[in-house]
Amino acid sequence: MAQHASITHAAAAQHLSLAAASARVKALETHAGVPLLYRLPRGVQLTPAGEAFLHHTRAMLRQAEQLRAELHGYGRGLRGHVRVHANTTAVTDILPEVLPAFLKANPKVNVELQEKPNAEIALGVLDGRADLGIVAGRVDTLGLRAIHFSTDRLVLVVPKGHALARRKSIAFADTLDEDHVGMHPGSTLQDFPRR
Repeated sequence: MAQHASITHAAAAQHLSLAAASARVKALETHAGVPLLYRLPRGVQLTPAGEAFLHHTRAMLRQAEQLRAELHGYGRGLRGHVRVHANTTAVTDILPEVLPAFLKANPKVNVELQEKPNAEIALGVLDGRADLGIVAGRVDTLGLRAIHFSTDRLVLVVPKGHALARRKSIAFADTLDEDHVGMHPGSTLQDFPRR
């Protein structure tokens, strides 16, 4: 009805009689306890409650479609689904080297990877939105078991004539008077050196 602004047109689009479509709308309104449509001389318009109903209905339909697609994967022989929350470094530098071999060795496992800030990753695992998480640095893992996964080394790049170019190694603190090139704000590799 929202797309057509008319019960008559919506009924025709769904191959329903006008009476059946009107009865369905009335049943929804009765169940909701509020009017969902303004009945106007030339069609209908959603009430604020109708707008909220439409918003939530569309979200539920998207979730139902995601569920159908996931179940379809299991029907094709998929045996596993792993949800991974990882920080920027893991997503851009570490996992592209690791995931292809894993997926090749485990073709019936689907990996859903989402980039998240370090602070949100452990919480995602704890509340069940992720099966595992990859964080960097000192992060409160909220009592979850933490295992070392990879070491990420930073390097210093300077022109040949620069005073720091002659050094074999350098502490990060010794670079603080220099300009730095970093990742986007909020990324692990930006926040970690900033702290």
